[in-house]
Amino acid sequence: MKKGIKILEHYLNCSCAATATSTNYELENECVSINIGQEVTTISAYNKLLLLKSTKINFGVATLISYLAKELGVSEDYAIELFESYFVCDVNYASDVIFNKELNLSEKRISGIILNRLYQAFDEIRSTCNYFISDLGFSSEHFYLVSGWLNDYEFFIEELGKYTALNLKYGNIDVLGLNSQAYANCYGALILFVNDNLDIIQKRLESEGNIEIESSNPNLSISDENKSSETTTTRFKDIFDD
Repeated sequence: MKKGIKILEHYLNCSCAATATSTNYELENECVSINIGQEVTTISAYNKLLLLKSTKINFGVATLISYLAKELGVSEDYAIELFESYFVCDVNYASDVIFNKELNLSEKRISGIILNRLYQAFDEIRSTCNYFISDLGFSSEHFYLVSGWLNDYEFFIEELGKYTALNLKYGNIDVLGLNSQAYANCYGALILFVNDNLDIIQKRLESEGNIEIESSNPNLSISDENKSSETTTTRFKDIFDD
């Protein structure tokens, strides 16, 4: 569960996730992004990727793990193992074979416990989304772009759809080397950074011809002309600046 990556500012989660995943769709109509993270769920309203409204719910994968640990009376480390190995979003597909007799554990029991807490979150997500739609006066053409950690689990969006009656679409990243939807925010942050700094990046790429590598010295040797341009170049814009 721990990827070693953390987006420090929760308000960035929505923009990062939407930027990373919305390329799969034509965003000509209004869109509400639902990003379920490790610790929080961010819900944001967009019109053509222009952020209109955003809020966060104190619910994430960590919430489900803590709930499972408490219900079973086990450590959170063991709860993480159970969550990753045995949670099935559609309990109808979960096995009822007992694999731990001492704790009476099966896929079905573990999944049922987790889903009980997940359904509570679904209610809060639906309520927040409905408030956004009403407050912003979105048309009937709007849809919901669901991204984040739980998208890695089969049947998750179908289960969310059963309990929310929203027009849902998967907001999944499909990038070589990123093998989990947990990386959506991180990938989106990279896209935001590159998009915000295209001019500077392009100038530096164009100036590569002025950089020579000395055969006897591994350090870069930069011409006087390029040195002066480097000192006057505007610094990279940080995605946290706004």
